[in-house]
Order: sequence, then C-alpha cells, then structure tokens
Amino acid sequence: MLHGGDLTISVACPIDALGIAGQSVLMSHQVIMSAISDALADHGHVTRTGSKKAVGITAHPDCFTEATRCDLVYQDGLKAAGGAQARNRRAMIEQVSIPYQRHPLPPVQVFGEGSATYDGRLASLSKNGIIQALIMRLAERLDSVLEPGPWSEGERSAAQSSVDSVEEL
Repeated sequence: MLHGGDLTISVACPIDALGIAGQSVLMSHQVIMSAISDALADHGHVTRTGSKKAVGITAHPDCFTEATRCDLVYQDGLKAAGGAQARNRRAMIEQVSIPYQRHPLPPVQVFGEGSATYDGRLASLSKNGIIQALIMRLAERLDSVLEPGPWSEGERSAAQSSVDSVEEL
C-alpha cells in the first residue's frame, strides 16, 4: 500500500464490543466497511463491495489494483477503500486505507505498469467532515458512543496487556 495521499483509519476494540459481528473476521470487517460506505455516501460518493474473491496475495504489488469482496469500490469500479484485520481471542484491530487525494508520487514509479489510479476524487471534501461521518456511522453500527481523543491510562493498560498476549495469527 502506498500511503501519502490516503486517509488511514484504525479500529481497535475488544471482540465482545462487536457483538455477533465479532464472531468472524469477515463479519467484523463487513461492519466496519459498511460504516465507511455510508460515511462516503453521506458525502455524495456511493460505493459497493468489490467482486474478486480474496485468495491470498494479489498478482500486482499495488493492492489497490484489485478489489476483493472485502473492499469498497466506487460505481465506476475504482477502489475506494481496502483494509486488513488482525485479532486474537480478546481483541481486534483493523486498518483501512481510503485514497483521499492524488498521491504526491505517481504509483507507477513505485509499483510499475498497471498500478492503480488515485484520482483524488475526495480531495475537495473536508477530511474532518469525513472523519466525523466515519465516527458517527461506526458508532451506529456498533451501537456505541465513540469518543475521539487520547487514550486513558486504563485503555493504555488494556492495550498493553492485549499486545503482551497476542498470538500468532
């Protein structure tokens, strides 16, 4: 993934906070991606899931050249968001990249021919507006109140104990 022109978000939480969606990587991933899809739609950018079956590593080094059923694409087929999730028995973290503006370095210079096009279609939107919509839509999906801000000492301690107990995935 070529970071630099993207909006990267991470969702970390106890598996229990996801309710029934926490039962599988796919279900929890779908909850997060549907919230992102709704947040983008709130700003006039309709997305749908990709169509390629996820079967391991992509054929091209630029993962934004292909859109699996776990990714979001715009109506014209350009990939809108892609993510990955790691979890253990108690907690999960998902990181999602949403191309926001044209990357300062053309992807073809990094990945070669056939690289994805980062067209910058979200660049005219307020990053803060997109983030607020993401927070609102994710809170709806999780039936929770999300409070952005620095971690409390209790959250830091819980995160550290989760890191200390991470198992090989």
